Amino acid sequence: MANPTFHSMVLTTDSPHIVWGSPQARFQAVTVPSVDGAFISRYGIGPRQIMGMGFLVGTSTTADLAQKALKLSIRVSQGYVNGDLAAFVDTDAESYSGCLLTSYQPAGPIEIEQVSASSFRARCAVRFSILQQDPS
Repeated sequence: MANPTFHSMVLTTDSPHIVWGSPQARFQAVTVPSVDGAFISRYGIGPRQIMGMGFLVGTSTTADLAQKALKLSIRVSQGYVNGDLAAFVDTDAESYSGCLLTSYQPAGPIEIEQVSASSFRARCAVRFSILQQDPS
């Protein structure tokens, strides 16, 4: 299973999980007094919401540097919440163009563990939301 990316930037480095929403039908329904039913005008398909979660990991030679690396990765990822459209690549390596990263945020505390005598790992759950412009 591949790590999901947005604009070639890795969104999660561990345990990714993606939830695909349904495309939304765009329409207008008008009802008229004394007439059964509704008049429905169809306007195509709207965008699709994609939600993702997983863990982001930072590693280094000290606990402080591992935490610093993790926080930098989070801030870099949040920098892509800027209104620009880019490709989103899912965990199955399928690419979707015309996507907008609408949020990216930590979803829990930072956990730090010592991996070896000179290696530390900082890990934090993250959540993100993407809007696919044209899911057709």
